[in-house]
Amino acid sequence: MSKTDPVLQRILTMHRVNFKRVEDVVFGMVDQDDPVLLKESRRKVDSEVLRKLADDDKEPHQAEELFDISGFRFVCLYADEVEPLADKLRHCFEKAHVKPVEPESFWAFGYTGLHVRANLSEEEISRYGLVNVHDSFKLEVQVRTISQHTWSVVEHEYRYKPEREGRALPRELARGFALLSAKIEDVDAELMRLRDSAKHIRKESGEGLERNARVPVHVESVTYAIEHGGAATKHDAMMSRIRGQSAPTETWADPQPIVHGLRKIASEDLAMTLKALSTDRDYAKWLETYNARDKVKRRAVKRGDTLRLYVEYRALREGGVELLAAVYQAMGWEEGTARMTAERMWHEVQVPFTNRSDS
Repeated sequence: MSKTDPVLQRILTMHRVNFKRVEDVVFGMVDQDDPVLLKESRRKVDSEVLRKLADDDKEPHQAEELFDISGFRFVCLYADEVEPLADKLRHCFEKAHVKPVEPESFWAFGYTGLHVRANLSEEEISRYGLVNVHDSFKLEVQVRTISQHTWSVVEHEYRYKPEREGRALPRELARGFALLSAKIEDVDAELMRLRDSAKHIRKESGEGLERNARVPVHVESVTYAIEHGGAATKHDAMMSRIRGQSAPTETWADPQPIVHGLRKIASEDLAMTLKALSTDRDYAKWLETYNARDKVKRRAVKRGDTLRLYVEYRALREGGVELLAAVYQAMGWEEGTARMTAERMWHEVQVPFTNRSDS
């Protein structure tokens, strides 16, 4: 395909001389209140435009139909921030539409994102001070999450480019990129869930301080842990290990209550746990005893251990020494150490459980 086509040359020149101006315009459409982690820009060089036209079976003069010669990108942290930002950008142009980019079928996996495609009007071209523009100036703004962005960059470099150049990857490697994109969807969903749980916890913590003055210590600890200690992630990891420990072992004298107790503890998500923290007066008494015995209040806050302490309390409450030892083993403790520590906790930190539930 030849670069001598006059229409193609005009389009390439137009994008080359105006790219920086258009970049300033697009980047100026977002402000510090918008959820943007990263912004990027790129202009397709002449050879890339020619390849794009060839791949799409288009003639050189049809370069004026391409939206992605001048391309821009905004990267968000959370998946539910993508659509609002794309919609905002769409309304910044007089003529624009949002094109969802996603796999063709619901059982396929691959790149996902929203592309805002704009065709600048004569008034916009004049307002932005663009030059050498005869009819229109098309551009594309991509909006996606940081997870999608990471996957896309790696996939483009190590699968798309080699395949385009006739060096296709073995099927198992190519499939690996598709499988990873499926996991990325889970990552985006999990990030939103953790964020929402943390927000709920902070809200519940504040409410708990107002309605139950007896438990400010652990509420403050939870707030600190969420903000500084990654407690949400630690909690989920801990619950996952407890779920994995729910198979009976030979050392359990009566395995059925232990299995039942482990599953009951592990069934609580982070929001449920923190709601209980704000209302369970027995836990407040138990924590006071624990702090008075070991003087670990300050260290517990710094380590973000409040949630783990509540799990220990729940284990003692639901199943005594046997269940607490099983929880410690789930956390990776050696069996003898787990048993010895559980017995010490039972004898030294036990308090009456006025509302114990055996269900």
